[in-house]
Amino acid sequence: MKGKRKGALLAVMALAVGQAGVVQGAAPESITLSDSYVKADHDEVSQLKDTKQVIVITRKDMEGKGYRTLSDVLNAQTSINTGAAGYGKIDIRGQGGDEADRNLVFMVDGVPLNNMSSHPWSLHYDVVPVENVEKIEIIPGGGSVLYGSGASGGVINVTTQKKAGNQKANSVFSEWNSDGYRAGVALSQPVNDQLSIQAGYTRLEQDLQFDNTWRNTKYGYGGFRWDIDPTQHITFRASHLEEDGQYLSNVTNQNLKEYGRDYVPTPKRYIAGYENGKYIWGTRSGYDKTDTALDTYQASYEKDMGRNWTLTTDIFADKGHFINNAYDDDQTTERKTRGMHVRADHTYGQDSHLLIGADWIKQEQNLDYIGSVRTGTMYHFNYDRKTAALYVLNTVKWGKYTFTQGLRREKTDWSFFDVGNNVSGDDTSHRWDTAGELSAAYHYNDTGRVYVRYERGYTGPDAIQVKDAIKVNGVRSYIPTSAEDETYDLYELGWRDKIGASIVGITLFESYTGNQMNRYYTGAGLYPAYTLNLLSTRRRGAEFSLRQQLGKLKLSESYTWLLGHSKWNSEGRDFLEEYPADSIDYTRAGLTKVPKHKIALHADYDFDDRWSMGLGWTFFGKYINYLSDADKADDGLMHSYGLVDISVNLKAGQQLTVYGGITNLFNKDYYEYGNGAGPYQTLLPGFERTCYVGVKYTF
Repeated sequence: MKGKRKGALLAVMALAVGQAGVVQGAAPESITLSDSYVKADHDEVSQLKDTKQVIVITRKDMEGKGYRTLSDVLNAQTSINTGAAGYGKIDIRGQGGDEADRNLVFMVDGVPLNNMSSHPWSLHYDVVPVENVEKIEIIPGGGSVLYGSGASGGVINVTTQKKAGNQKANSVFSEWNSDGYRAGVALSQPVNDQLSIQAGYTRLEQDLQFDNTWRNTKYGYGGFRWDIDPTQHITFRASHLEEDGQYLSNVTNQNLKEYGRDYVPTPKRYIAGYENGKYIWGTRSGYDKTDTALDTYQASYEKDMGRNWTLTTDIFADKGHFINNAYDDDQTTERKTRGMHVRADHTYGQDSHLLIGADWIKQEQNLDYIGSVRTGTMYHFNYDRKTAALYVLNTVKWGKYTFTQGLRREKTDWSFFDVGNNVSGDDTSHRWDTAGELSAAYHYNDTGRVYVRYERGYTGPDAIQVKDAIKVNGVRSYIPTSAEDETYDLYELGWRDKIGASIVGITLFESYTGNQMNRYYTGAGLYPAYTLNLLSTRRRGAEFSLRQQLGKLKLSESYTWLLGHSKWNSEGRDFLEEYPADSIDYTRAGLTKVPKHKIALHADYDFDDRWSMGLGWTFFGKYINYLSDADKADDGLMHSYGLVDISVNLKAGQQLTVYGGITNLFNKDYYEYGNGAGPYQTLLPGFERTCYVGVKYTF
């Protein structure tokens, strides 16, 4: 019966899609191509829109959909997968399990929040509640000229409610769902014609997939905007995040089969101390713990300098800590960021732009704990990364053509102080990188354009890859790695137009990294260890999107196909001659943790001015967990799956909105993450059916 209902749903949506191409003039309001792009808060993003597909998710797109976190919002995009590559990871355009974290630039209000290292622990990216997000801008693939290292997969910029200007916008909301509740208040109040203030608070309590697993979040913010005069303004925003919880990052196949979601981990014994020649034993629950605190500060100054020049300066900082492990507060990672962006934008000719920018960023991440209870030996994993860069991006509009040329030069000083596992080191790796891009677009009519784009970018090492573990004068030591930063070549071909009632977008891309970095251990354990450029990786993909508005009915359809593979490069083949036991015959079936296919269909219908309804179906293709075809058995648990969501919205008045819905309507069993094979394969199931209802009052 469930299969028949899902089949009927898909048939109705497919029929609507098919009719979209032939029903013309059915919509009382015209659809223009600009509807799919909302002006960015950051000049550099705006300048990419003609020769790059920029995805913008507005607050309206997120409201009333049952999204629990930013990860839920992002996972609705077919070019993005969240959680598939590991806990808290975001993968854009199929980077794969080992590369997803490094090949991503993640920002909040233009401030980078990327992890410096995933070892031993990393911070997830759900650092702003959905209710406090104004919009999300996504650049799938590339962006190194503007954003530097790690843009190979893409760029995500989350814009908060900091720029309300002098508009009054106050609201309170509350939502109950079968996994918990959320509530909050947001205030934006003009003080006078020049000054407005903003403040807000959100609380979230959520049950997770297993018994006695949960996540509680508190988030508060405050800020102001001061329009000094018509040519200049200042904005400031500060926020505080607190999160605690208990979860299971993965569970073995055997335990899932036996206990399902009722699985409770066995308490684990651990060495709590050493006294009088004897170990003192303690017991931990077996659950992973999360404890996060993060304070962020950002100030921006924008000045119209005259003669078509605009100057923007952003100063930012964050400070906090996080725990994502089973060790309670014994292993707390501290993090700190300080930085500045300066951009000068010059408009000339037919709306052409010359953007000149400078970045300076200093990031720190420190973890210190007792590594040996018996000897009292401290372990240290302390990292410091300083980045300074200059870049220029020139966008020339000439008749029906748009051309861009960009160049970036960046210096990174990677410092480390590591002590652990009888290896220690304190040093700095100095690294220089260059990125460039060329693109051209032809606007063949008012709504259509084709574009071609080339980018040469780079990705630097993370905190583990930046050092090698070898013997120096007979002493086990960490030294800066001799591995080069990865460089990639990205080629894109895109087309966008309005055909009949449909807005159509197609992007084809290929990226090639000839010197991919990987970590290799040539001994029996974790020593010796080297970072080496031994692999070449090629990724190909196609992204398709359609949107229609047929009277009261809005439709959207998107599909992404991804396929990548790795092989040994010439240095890798030389390495295998020396260490043949490390040989892997890399599969051509794809990169690990990358679904080959992903589809999203969505329909919204406005019954009248008050009532509306939404219906969506998302298909997630199967992904592989093996590097070599010889290891591909996984019990068939990592299968493809489709999820159906439904939502209803009622405008009960000018100020009151009531909404509700069901996610995973048919209570589909599926796994978001899997690793390994056999009875000890580890898995993480997705969320079961969730019902929610909420109310929002604006004043």
